[in-house]
Amino acid sequence: MLKLKLIGGREAVVNLAAPSAVERGQVVAVGDLAVIAKDDLASGEYGSFAVGGGIYSGTHQDNAGTTDRTGKPCFFDAAQSNIRGTVGKRLGEVVKHAD
Repeated sequence: MLKLKLIGGREAVVNLAAPSAVERGQVVAVGDLAVIAKDDLASGEYGSFAVGGGIYSGTHQDNAGTTDRTGKPCFFDAAQSNIRGTVGKRLGEVVKHAD
């Protein structure tokens, strides 16, 4: 399960029915969107999901090695529940993480 943590930005949030039971920060696919749950929700329960505008901390889980992807798009692969460089629903862009 891929979970992201908001670290900055100004999120755009919408109210949607959870496609399955979700935990706060979990990334899921809803229709053509990759969205981030803002709360723990039961399957079918309506709640807040972030749809853009935020800056999130997470781990790039592609098999692309350590290639610097800063400024490039990242995608949510629902089948694998991870972030990919080229496969899935667009999630946003990669930014450099300050260690």
